[in-house]
Amino acid sequence: MSIATVKVVEGVFSTEEKTGMIADVTAALAKYEGGSQYTIVTIEEVKSGDWGRAGVAFTAAEIAAAS
Repeated sequence: MSIATVKVVEGVFSTEEKTGMIADVTAALAKYEGGSQYTIVTIEEVKSGDWGRAGVAFTAAEIAAAS
């Protein structure tokens, strides 16, 4: 059994995109575990502005604009 946590910035991904992430991560791990029934995937949303890279915090609007 494995548990995977995917962290994303709140407000950047739609419900459909998060559902797709869960399916894709489950499929990737199931390949090694012998079946998806042993895989748990959670998505955690980090508040806008509480996410950063190289010492700089990013907001959901900045991330969406960079896409």
